[in-house]
Amino acid sequence: MCPICLERPNRLRADCAGSHEFCSECMQQWRRQTVLKADTSTKCPMCRQPINRVVDLRAGGAAAPASSWGAPPGASPWGAPAAAPAPPAPRAAPPPMGRPAPAPAPPRPAPAAPPGVAAAAGPTTMGARVRARQAAAAAAAAPPPPAAAAPPPPARGADEDERKEEPPGDARWRSPALESRRAEAPLREELAAAKRDLERLRASLEASAADLEAARGDASHAARQAYDARREATAAAARAEALESDLGAASAAVDRERRAAAAVEARAAQDAERIRGLIGEQTAATRAENDALKRDNARLIAQARDHKQQLEASAANERDALARLDRATRELKSLRSQASQHLNAQWNAGQQQQQQQALTAQRAAQARAAPPPPQRAPAPPPAGRAAAAHVSRGSNPRSWNCPHCTFANLLHRTSRTAAGLCICELCNMTSELVDA
Repeated sequence: MCPICLERPNRLRADCAGSHEFCSECMQQWRRQTVLKADTSTKCPMCRQPINRVVDLRAGGAAAPASSWGAPPGASPWGAPAAAPAPPAPRAAPPPMGRPAPAPAPPRPAPAAPPGVAAAAGPTTMGARVRARQAAAAAAAAPPPPAAAAPPPPARGADEDERKEEPPGDARWRSPALESRRAEAPLREELAAAKRDLERLRASLEASAADLEAARGDASHAARQAYDARREATAAAARAEALESDLGAASAAVDRERRAAAAVEARAAQDAERIRGLIGEQTAATRAENDALKRDNARLIAQARDHKQQLEASAANERDALARLDRATRELKSLRSQASQHLNAQWNAGQQQQQQQALTAQRAAQARAAPPPPQRAPAPPPAGRAAAAHVSRGSNPRSWNCPHCTFANLLHRTSRTAAGLCICELCNMTSELVDA
């Protein structure tokens, strides 16, 4: 698997330190980026070491040349670009007649442009600029051409003597050498133009050769693709035959399943008829059971209705008994209250009579002037008859319930014994008061 895209299989192996392998698409794209950056050589994307050779893993030989991947013509496949041909030696123009030819001035170097600023006049496309930079780098790396020898100065004595001997009436004496040089000037220009055309043809021939190599690489790549396509077509035909055989087996299996489904449907129809008969019998038995249950339900409903009426009558009798019991309870409470009032009145009358008798006796005794007899304390109640009576605090007036007859006694009307025991107004039993 290619370590760059992680999608396509490896097709090329780089002759670097690590012998890394890549797919052809990623390697071509990496080479194009190297060309666009005007680098002198292609470096491995993994170990950054220069690549001198690329091996095709399928073909077993060297891969397509770098020119098919976007390199300029004349560049080596993977290393530094090839040395540019030496420019032709400049030829001096013929000197003018009668004057010595001046020595050629040395070429002045053009001022270098600041880094990052392009020249005003130059190539406009990216490929042209890249090729120009590569050509400049190759020219800088190549040895300088030998300096052209200065042409010898022309002989001056003979011409000057001839000009001195010119007759004054003649316009000018024409030399055969000058005429021959003048006649050779167009030929020299044509020869220079032919040489330039030859150089251009040579450059175009080299570009055509590079294009031919690229076309050969493309043709080989297309042939490999065609071979792969044929292999894929053969595999597809084999898969189609396998699918046809699978389809035949599937159709046979479908026929078997259809026959089995028909047999199952026939058995299902027979089972359905049998089940319908059984369902009819079960339905008739269920209807008979339902009729019997309906009769039982009607009888039970009648019994429940009778029981309900009896319960309602019992409830009415119970309500009447409760009403009678409530009336009897109220009457009993009324009778108790009346008896308590009557007993309280009798007791109060007896107390008043006793007080009157005592007062009368006291007055009679005082009248007789006899010393009063010593008063005896009332006898304590018999043992075991005193019980605790609870008093509720905060009631107005405070009351206590007799533990013997549960009669409600008022404290402001209750009589007490010498021992401090309270005497019930109803049953005359004594009890001890205890705060609740």
